[in-house]
Amino acid sequence: MVQTDKYGFPRKGYRAKQKVKAWNTGDIVSVVTGKFAGITGKRLKTVRFKGGFDIRLSKELVISVSRNDIKAVHRKDGYDYKFAQV
Repeated sequence: MVQTDKYGFPRKGYRAKQKVKAWNTGDIVSVVTGKFAGITGKRLKTVRFKGGFDIRLSKELVISVSRNDIKAVHRKDGYDYKFAQV
């Protein structure tokens, strides 16, 4: 929510997004436990403050996992990585 002045103009902007418990949108992860165990090399779509994450598997399928169920494969560093089929 943005605070506004008495004329309706924005007074303060949104707070900058920060890492949540060392996780960031764009990190490449593997799901090691839980319902979706075995999913590897997927990028985090959404990072929630309480430790939940969304991972996009396909254009229409998005799963939600806990921070206890995933393991980092590669942290986001500004470059775009893709996995090639061998």
